[in-house]
Amino acid sequence: LDMRMDQGSGMTAQDLLELGVIEKIIPEESGQSVFRLLRKELAVTLPLLCQKSGVELAEERFQKFRNIGVYEER
Repeated sequence: LDMRMDQGSGMTAQDLLELGVIEKIIPEESGQSVFRLLRKELAVTLPLLCQKSGVELAEERFQKFRNIGVYEER
């Protein structure tokens, strides 16, 4: 499977993960439908998110997008 987000940009899912744009890559596994994989992932993620307040979620999201494109030299 070609994990290209956009043929024009050449960005891959791995690139987006490394940049912090996305939090996780859900791989497509043979024999399982995408809906089943998403349901499984949501069953884990949603309860964790529901433990946080709306203010916490908004602040985390704000910080995440504010940090996109910020690089440190290694």
